Amino acid sequence: MALGGIIGGLLLQNWDVTVVAVSAAALGAVSLLIVAGARHHAFRNVQARP
Repeated sequence: MALGGIIGGLLLQNWDVTVVAVSAAALGAVSLLIVAGARHHAFRNVQARP
């Protein structure tokens, strides 16, 4: 969390707020792709056995 604050502060210091929003959206998209890809491996379609 601290690293995110530091990176966000550096982005704001060197550029404007739109760069922070675009980088947050890009990281969110990458995270969504990782979760969607990992979902196939984490939740296999297994039949419950009594």
